[in-house]
Amino acid sequence: MKTAQAYIGKRLGVMDIGSNSIRMMLFEWDGAGFQHVEKFLRTTRLGKGVDASGRLSEASISRSFDALSELMDIAREEGTQEVYAFATSAMRDAANAEALTGPAREKLGLAIDIVDGDTEAKYGFCGVSSCFSEPVVIADIGGGSTEIICGSREQGIAWDKSLNIGAVRETDKYVQSDPPSPQAVKDIEGEVREKVQALLTVHPKPSGAVMAGIGGTITTLSSIAQHMAVYDPKKIHMSRLSYETVCTIQEELCRKCNAERREIIGMDPKRADIIAAGTTILKAVMAALEKPYIVVCGHDNLEGSAVCHYGFLQ
Repeated sequence: MKTAQAYIGKRLGVMDIGSNSIRMMLFEWDGAGFQHVEKFLRTTRLGKGVDASGRLSEASISRSFDALSELMDIAREEGTQEVYAFATSAMRDAANAEALTGPAREKLGLAIDIVDGDTEAKYGFCGVSSCFSEPVVIADIGGGSTEIICGSREQGIAWDKSLNIGAVRETDKYVQSDPPSPQAVKDIEGEVREKVQALLTVHPKPSGAVMAGIGGTITTLSSIAQHMAVYDPKKIHMSRLSYETVCTIQEELCRKCNAERREIIGMDPKRADIIAAGTTILKAVMAALEKPYIVVCGHDNLEGSAVCHYGFLQ
């Protein structure tokens, strides 16, 4: 088995195959940190319909395979020597996950690791905790699931839970109109609140921890709050969103239709149809945890999976 030392100076990659998008990070490791980092994103909606059918659709498989092929071409062109790919909620839940993992392995030479919720939480925690000296409670809102992780850099993960609530899943489940009906929004909030409250009957409420957030919903909300005509990851990283700001943006998003949401400054147009549900999830989680603000972290499960898979220490 290779050690971290063996990877120093080599071009490496990690890939997160999520329910809404596939993300890839290419980088080099100098023994102390990531260098020459490039990130890529392709929106594929792999998880669309999985909650209802328990299967990946042919269309989402096709979109995702094409995206994987394109990203692997980029990795090869850059001389990347190894790519670690992991898949999360949609692939965990789908009975036909092999319909994507098989062709990826046979035609692209890409082995996909379908990780469980605890591993997904570990990756997110490793990415985020390096940015905080104090204890943190992390909300990782994805397309198919939301991970809540509590811990600190010194002590590691105290507890974590993967909840089957996500921006794509909740949109599929509740949103039947454009804009979403008040009842749909209420139903999403109710489900999230119920699941987080159940979690807090088992684990202590992280009253002394800073709340940190990762995932496309949260970074998009920061971009909207900062009125970013051009997305700037440096301004996103470690920015803050107050609970009042999240509520204000959520009300606007739920009031507007998809076409109107796409025109909001700072909005990722490809996320416009699921952002109302994603923001509703964040609002409900913050309320349940009684957190007045959330710190948006630009280091997430891409950095975390690299640290864990390649054996790096930060």
